[in-house]
Amino acid sequence: MAPLSLVHLEPAAQLVFSVTEPCGRASNKLKLTNTSAVMTAWKVRTTAPQAVFVTPHSGVLRPGASVEAVVRVVPESCTGDLRFEVRATEAEDGAVNWARVPESALQTAQLEGLVERASPASAPP
Repeated sequence: MAPLSLVHLEPAAQLVFSVTEPCGRASNKLKLTNTSAVMTAWKVRTTAPQAVFVTPHSGVLRPGASVEAVVRVVPESCTGDLRFEVRATEAEDGAVNWARVPESALQTAQLEGLVERASPASAPP
């Protein structure tokens, strides 16, 4: 798999989740922008599917288009490292069967997930 060049990610390396309540959930946004001249399919995978919900978790972007995926984390369900993988590939007809995409046609990027437990007084408004 090649490094991700079809899609630009914001943030590019780490998603930070600030939890202010003992049993609270946290969320952040991941912006994906198609920087190529072709239709591009993308999807987000995680090491903790039972604790992380990404909406939308996949899609197809026209050249120059962007989407913001909302990433929600249930901190109590997170065990071990929290990591994300974004995959992308060209989508000539606007659809992709991921099971049939050869490894050589995939591009990937890895993001680290960091869950911070903040006291309610230090949480952003």
